Amino acid sequence: MLWLTLLQAEVDRLGSKAAAARQVGISRTAVSLALAGKYPANDTAPLEAKVLAKLAHRIPCPHDRAEIARGDCAGRANAPMPMAGASALRAWTACQSCPHRPKESKEVDHA
Repeated sequence: MLWLTLLQAEVDRLGSKAAAARQVGISRTAVSLALAGKYPANDTAPLEAKVLAKLAHRIPCPHDRAEIARGDCAGRANAPMPMAGASALRAWTACQSCPHRPKESKEVDHA
């Protein structure tokens, strides 16, 4: 789950769960429980929304080994398969199995 990956990355970057919790605006306990997979609420959507709102503007790209904008990530991952360029094809292939890959939006055809 992207939000948990972002939350763990923030803990690693700041050096503590308490610092990451302050950054996101949630309790340290919520950070600990979420990362341990033991968050007691059945619906984690509010927690997920807070984490994504604060941390999702940049995503660590495993293929490029750099942080990229979330919109760039979605654009690359959901683009059609490139028909030219070996490096473009390798990047696109990596995006298809990436844990950060956003779900493709289904557009309705009104024709």
